This record gives sequence, C-alpha cells and structure tokens, in this order.
Amino acid sequence: MPGRIWAELIGLPDPGRRGTHRISAATRQLKKQNFVTTRSRPGEPTEIVLLNETGSGEPYTSPGQRVAQLARAEEDFERDRYFRVPKEFWTNGWVAVLDGPAVAMLLVLLSLAAGRSDNDLWIAPEVADRRFHLSAETRKKGFDRLRDVGLVTVHRRPVTRQLDSTRHRNVYDFNREVMTESVPK
Repeated sequence: MPGRIWAELIGLPDPGRRGTHRISAATRQLKKQNFVTTRSRPGEPTEIVLLNETGSGEPYTSPGQRVAQLARAEEDFERDRYFRVPKEFWTNGWVAVLDGPAVAMLLVLLSLAAGRSDNDLWIAPEVADRRFHLSAETRKKGFDRLRDVGLVTVHRRPVTRQLDSTRHRNVYDFNREVMTESVPK
C-alpha cells in the first residue's frame, strides 16, 4: 500500500504529506535495522517484506513454522518457543489500563502458562532475575496491579516442611476469563 494509506490507517495527521514522510522514515529505519527489506515495483507502491524479528536479515518465518521446522530436523527449538497474547489484551483495552510492570508480569505469566493445562504458576526470584531481567520491585508492582484488576489470584502454597517450620511460595492463577471482559473503570 502507498505510504499515504498506511498514514491514514494509523491516524497520522496530514497523511498525504507529513504522514507519508513519517511512514517513509519509519520504513528506512526498519530497513536499516534489518527488520524489513523493500522491493521496487514499477508503477506500484514499494513492497515491504518482513525479515526475521531478531534483525539478522534472514527471511521471516512465523514462530509456528520455525518451531515445526526445527522439531522435524530434531534440532533444539527452545529459543524459538513462543506464546500468544490474547487478542482481548488489545481489543478490550487492557493495554491502556495496565502499567509497565503489570504488562511485564502478564507477559511472564503468559510465557509460563504456554503449553500448560494447570494454572498454578510460580517463578523463583533467581529464575525471574536470570530469565526475564526484572527487578523484585517490578515483579511486586506488576503482580499487585494484576491482582487489583482481577487478572491474577495469588495464594500461598507450602513447599517444604522442616521440623519446626514450613516454607511457602506465592502461586499465581491467571484468570483468563477476566481478560475477555471489559477493563475496570
């Protein structure tokens, strides 16, 4: 599509001039970072072609296709695992209601829940640090906000028993059905 159409689609002011220039600048930046390439087509708008999201310059392959290819070749696909963000995150306005820490922890929970049928989710602080690089403060603020809006229920579960004490951990239940509802006012 011409840049003017993209500018209109995303609501840029003056789509015929300034909007088109912004689309062109964004495309150049994406091309410079190897996220897209372009193909000239005489008499038609330039075609924008997606490349691998890592910026490697390799052709784009959908996550499902990539995992299937690696699995068929009996290669490790752990790095290519993915999870879906529910469409209601966008369509019901959760993206506007949740702050940065809450979005970060929602993504962590979705990552942990991927491919699981149960809903007792937890993550050890040292694993959270190493895998997600999120501070304890961010984790706490994020989980608190998710609990406040009803997306998460937190309960304590005993982990180990010693003679005189029991160690507990916080376990999180992601309330997926809440995300399908309208966001809280």
